[in-house]
Amino acid sequence: MNQPAVPPSLNPGGMSFRQLNVFLTVAECHSFTEAAAALHMTQSGLSRVIRNLEQQTGETLFERTPHGLRLTPAGEVLLPFARKFAAIYSHALGGAQPASAPVLRLAASSEVLAVVLPHLLPALIHKRHEQSIEVHEMASHRVIEEVRAGHVDLGLAMATEKPTELESIPLLTSAVGLLAGKEQGVPESIHSFTQLDAMRYARLQENMVLPRALQPHRSALRRYFESPIVFNSMNCLLGALAEGAFVTLTSAAAASSPLAVRLRFVSLAHLLPPLGLYLVHRRQTSSAHWIATLQASVRAAPWHAGNQVL
Repeated sequence: MNQPAVPPSLNPGGMSFRQLNVFLTVAECHSFTEAAAALHMTQSGLSRVIRNLEQQTGETLFERTPHGLRLTPAGEVLLPFARKFAAIYSHALGGAQPASAPVLRLAASSEVLAVVLPHLLPALIHKRHEQSIEVHEMASHRVIEEVRAGHVDLGLAMATEKPTELESIPLLTSAVGLLAGKEQGVPESIHSFTQLDAMRYARLQENMVLPRALQPHRSALRRYFESPIVFNSMNCLLGALAEGAFVTLTSAAAASSPLAVRLRFVSLAHLLPPLGLYLVHRRQTSSAHWIATLQASVRAAPWHAGNQVL
């Protein structure tokens, strides 16, 4: 009997089941001491899990009050998503499946998973009795590479143009723009590249799609391309932006993340070309049900206004 393959992360920050369980238990107990007792952990061990999670997400999730711990605004945003993601872990870990059960391998970038996965969860949970499901988080260019290599069955990937050598279904177009903290003095609209030259940028390390889209304007966006402030995680980048320290160039898909609620997206659609979100698969795939399910999940997701669902 094979256990369903569960990836180490199912949410934008790559939270493990252990991290999810600790976060949810602390949120329910309002106390590190009581949560540690409930989980049969030491308090120092539990505190370390929360501290690592906060570093990973770039957000403070709990604050102390005279009446115990309470969630910060960022923790409140994360809570319903953590519950939904924990549900799929629980279902996936809760029972065995026949060794012959087929495995569906789905991959997507973190900003896409953050928006689509909550709407995909009911289908994943319902179908787990018939099929093992693996959900992998990776950068969009890697999604396309993994599907091409046959390591993944279906992928949701942002791209500058329709991927070749694969079956590609366009799902939405996503404007490229400036993402910054709401309190930062970024203009409501930007009309020229000159206005972008005074910004202090941060950027995401493993992101080959956006630089490719911006390459024709590299000289005008020199400060972005040459920024020494580089983040390994989209969530850490969003956390830094929320603190008002930097701005970044990204797609409106990233602005749709639940962790971007404290940020403001300024579209540069009149200056820069949009990106596209594509559902990609190999021609010989037999995943018609999941293709339709993914399309429906994308249509149902709460995308930022800078995205246009096709």
